[in-house]
Amino acid sequence: MKNKGFTLIELIIVIGIMAILATVGIANYLAQRNKNRLELTGSILVRELNLTMERSRAQEDGYQWWIHFNNPVGSANDFYVTCFGAYVSSGANCVADGGTESKRTNLSAGLEFSPGSPATQDVVFAKATGLPTGTTTIIINSIGGTGSKTVTVNANGRIDF
Repeated sequence: MKNKGFTLIELIIVIGIMAILATVGIANYLAQRNKNRLELTGSILVRELNLTMERSRAQEDGYQWWIHFNNPVGSANDFYVTCFGAYVSSGANCVADGGTESKRTNLSAGLEFSPGSPATQDVVFAKATGLPTGTTTIIINSIGGTGSKTVTVNANGRIDF
């Protein structure tokens, strides 16, 4: 009598191969998703920096504008805040800097500012000219270790990403 069908060994081999392919596929998908998230966050940050520079140049509402970056202890809680007012000096938040908070943006899940960065950092744009008061480098890291993006604002107002 002739049996038709697959043996148990054949089924186990096929299931094992499918599990390996699924594992590789999921790992690649997650790495690409983190890479895209990092790229998008960097692009949004550059857009916010350009917008804030233009607000300061236009003296929107009669104020000076800046972005306050905060890298608190711990992971997955980094954020930046767009501020306006009369900038005094770098502090723990917009009010301590001498201004008012306009917009707060939390970094996407799985991203953080570089651990080597200061706990707080400000990119201040001069009133009327809109030029930054100095050169600043902001590094955004993927917590999963899939890369990092560097945004540099130089004193001439050029923003490199």
